[in-house]
Amino acid sequence: MNEQQLDAYDNLINKPDNDWDIYYWATGKQEAPAEFQTDILKLLQEHTRNPNRELRNQLPNLHSSDK
Repeated sequence: MNEQQLDAYDNLINKPDNDWDIYYWATGKQEAPAEFQTDILKLLQEHTRNPNRELRNQLPNLHSSDK
């Protein structure tokens, strides 16, 4: 992310008073206010839609340390 995108992300996750608002915006259940309608929200909405049906319910394998 560039600096402008990081600022938009910071604004998106820290400015709303209620995390449920972010959830509803990300899932498309409610329209986000104009100040949050950014490329970052669009990326979050795309990730939430999961068009490729990626499995996201498992953590990646941890690599063992040989130190």
